[in-house]
Amino acid sequence: MKNFLQTKPVFLYLLPVFFVLHGYTANYNVVPAKEAFLLCLKYLALTLLLALVFYILYKDFIKAGLVAFSIMIYNLFFGNIHDLFKSIFKDSLVTKYGFIFITTIIFFILFIIWLKKNKKNLVGIIKYLNWLFLLFIILDTVNMAFKVIKKKKPEVVSIPKDFSDCDTCYKPDIYLIVADEYANTRQLKETLNFDNSVFEKELKKRGFHIIENAKSNYNSTPFSLASMMTMNYIDYLGNKFDDNKLSKAYAQINENVLTQWLQRQNYQIKNHSVFQFNNIPNPVNSSFFIRGTDLFTSKTLLARFNKDLRFNFITRFKIKSEIKKFVRDKLDREATLVTKTMKEAGLKSDRPRFVYLHTMMPHFPYLVDKDGNPDYTGSFLESNRFNQPRYIGYLQYSNKIFLQIIDKIQSSSPNAIILFMGDHGFRHLEGNNNGHFMNFNSIYLPGKNYSQFYDGMSLVNEFRVLLNTQFNQHLPILKDSTIFLQNWW
Repeated sequence: MKNFLQTKPVFLYLLPVFFVLHGYTANYNVVPAKEAFLLCLKYLALTLLLALVFYILYKDFIKAGLVAFSIMIYNLFFGNIHDLFKSIFKDSLVTKYGFIFITTIIFFILFIIWLKKNKKNLVGIIKYLNWLFLLFIILDTVNMAFKVIKKKKPEVVSIPKDFSDCDTCYKPDIYLIVADEYANTRQLKETLNFDNSVFEKELKKRGFHIIENAKSNYNSTPFSLASMMTMNYIDYLGNKFDDNKLSKAYAQINENVLTQWLQRQNYQIKNHSVFQFNNIPNPVNSSFFIRGTDLFTSKTLLARFNKDLRFNFITRFKIKSEIKKFVRDKLDREATLVTKTMKEAGLKSDRPRFVYLHTMMPHFPYLVDKDGNPDYTGSFLESNRFNQPRYIGYLQYSNKIFLQIIDKIQSSSPNAIILFMGDHGFRHLEGNNNGHFMNFNSIYLPGKNYSQFYDGMSLVNEFRVLLNTQFNQHLPILKDSTIFLQNWW
């Protein structure tokens, strides 16, 4: 075995195993083992294929293996190295893709030539790489073993003393439908010159109460939802925004007071959103959360190319097939979430359910017009973010979908509570920051007791009022304030 590790290019196979094992260990209990195993097989096959291609040039499997290894390690760890360079050199020339790719090509050409001319024994480097990656794999295996042994149950958020159990309360299904960036009546009418009364009348016909002059507390989705789910303001935010605070907001959405209390009342939690929620992974990838093996492949060269360069390339040169694929992928993601919610509504359950649907309709990109015709020309262009007619068209189409969802819920579960809302208002208006908070907010209660849902209510009080009304709680109502974040998204 020792002689084998000193003479054979085992590192060629250890590299893909290490990369996948390391990513799986870092994301233990989040990434399915089957997905990780299949990814490992794919990388092994790709590595071997590269080695065979260069074997044609060298007629030497060790030299061919070194080139294949170099290409694979460059691909797998490109993002990590690029991020390091950006942290050191900021936006200088060495961080630009053009400079990076030109220097990379030159380096690989010189490396290939050097190996071709090299007559020295390469046993030393083989031995070093074999033992190095074998050590890495052993360390990750040990780390994984510790994680398996010390596997913890999901952390339970402590429920404040203000909350009490309600064993005698009627406990209907609860559907929370969040339509990202759905503006309220006032903003639509006064700023965007659109009368949404047809949709609102349809909601009222179905028994909904619309909260006039509703507002979100934050102009950023993660913080807006975190405050709503925790039923409190975010004390760590201050006036600065960074990735660490964003991660905390995601954690608060995932593990929050609302779902912990509902579970204590025997509720099942269903996640059909773009977030990880109640430790249930998001069913689709999104700009907020990626899932599966994408969690550790998102920094590979191919992933970075797809994210940073491919989009610019296909839009600049207007490659129709790729543009269509981009739009279809996003439409399919929305359709998946909607379909899951409607399917759930049609199921019977012996326990009450809290179902969370978060869709990016009518948020940018405005993928379809009011009649549902996909826009393959410019919906995805950044310049169209400010295109109000496109936003209104997408909103009109979205209204039809939302009514279909609501009708399915009410026909299958007539006594279900339904909350339909935006998480913030339309934010693409120069010099009008107040509009950022003007979200739509409506609710259906089977008992039609809307007396506590007051005009101007903000999202931080949404579930405080609901629990007081439906579950005999006595939670104090907080002051309705808004906090503007400069770097919102």
